[in-house]
Amino acid sequence: MPEVPVPQSPRSPATQRPVRTVFFLIGIFSPIPLAMLLADWLEVDAVALAGIAASLALAWWIRWSRGAGWADLGLRRGIAPGRLLLTVLPAVTVLLVVNALLGRLLAVLGMEPDLSRFVFLRGNFLALVLMLVVVWTVAAFGEEMLFRGVLLNTLADLFRPHAGDRLAWVLALVITSAVVGAGHAYYGPAGVIITGVLGGGFGLVYLVAQRNLWAPILTHGLFDTVAFVVLYVALNQSAAPAS
Repeated sequence: MPEVPVPQSPRSPATQRPVRTVFFLIGIFSPIPLAMLLADWLEVDAVALAGIAASLALAWWIRWSRGAGWADLGLRRGIAPGRLLLTVLPAVTVLLVVNALLGRLLAVLGMEPDLSRFVFLRGNFLALVLMLVVVWTVAAFGEEMLFRGVLLNTLADLFRPHAGDRLAWVLALVITSAVVGAGHAYYGPAGVIITGVLGGGFGLVYLVAQRNLWAPILTHGLFDTVAFVVLYVALNQSAAPAS
């Protein structure tokens, strides 16, 4: 993978002391677990989405207050549309295959992701449409901006002085993927493993695309679109009366 220079903000928190960087990350990401706890208490899953929105808004405000934009994190024009598709489409295909194979392997081991919270999709096409809106806004855009944009880059900047550039990205990718997996604990242990692996895949897409956030955003959105359409079809087939 060719090394691509990425401009660093002179006031980036990752260039300050490690403790400040940790508090910076805790401050930005704290709305997410709080929203998830509130969603469980209220038994309203949609409330959890507010955590992503709040964290993204907080990250946006902090960067704006520091005079930093998002281009240095990858939200920029850096890949021609054709080249972007040549990165995204194979990535989506590979991740769908990995998802299917990993799912079967875990099933053999007696582990399957808990998808019970999506039974509302059965026979409800409007719910599928609304779910896809959430996929492209909260999941694809919001999560990629936060986890690949903010968290991955901040961790890499934190590790770089001690581990070197290449190892710093590896460590940041592993930790970010683990955080993403843990954040999907409501899918059960199998779901944590699968989403952690997929998170690593989105991170690799980001790096292969020379740290352009549009690549993992599109990959994430297309992957989840296919996954939810397949789930919708499966739920409706299982509900269909035997002929």
